[in-house]
Amino acid sequence: MLRGARCVKNKQTASRILDVTRTTQHAVRILDVGAWNLELSGLSSTFVKIPLDVLYVCRDDARMPKNRVELTGAEWPVMKVIWEIEPCTAPAVREILAKSTGWTYSTVRTLMDRMTVKGLLKAKKEGKVTIYNSAVTQGEAQHGELFYTVKHAFNGAFAPLVQCLLESNDLDENELAKIEALIQSGKNRRKSRR
Repeated sequence: MLRGARCVKNKQTASRILDVTRTTQHAVRILDVGAWNLELSGLSSTFVKIPLDVLYVCRDDARMPKNRVELTGAEWPVMKVIWEIEPCTAPAVREILAKSTGWTYSTVRTLMDRMTVKGLLKAKKEGKVTIYNSAVTQGEAQHGELFYTVKHAFNGAFAPLVQCLLESNDLDENELAKIEALIQSGKNRRKSRR
């Protein structure tokens, strides 16, 4: 039984879920945000008992980049410090993060070693000291975070993200003008490619 929203990748998966929900007397509303329409018999007469149960047909397979950088909440502050002061050592990072996080040296060192294994950092041993550099750019990390949010919070659709931003009242006129200029620039680039 569905609770909340569920993202499916194709018509077959949607059909199976609908068959299960019909046999359990649990109705589902379908929102098609992909490039194709669902053509399931009886779909238009489906009664929605619980309006929050939504089956989204997502388009994230085609539009979401496969090899994107996804940082955890603990990795973000470490990366921000490293981008500012690289090359750096774990004690230097710990010293900067100590006030805001309260992390000990061993916590920072363990986290940085794990980030190296994940490919987020590069480590080079110089005597008894390990020197760290970032293996990903700040832009790559921001791009990954944006696509993570679009995929998980907005089911792969960009329009609801923009709508959420516009309705939030957190954007001033200057930021709105910048966003409009970026959208127009993107449109112009697409036209010139054709």
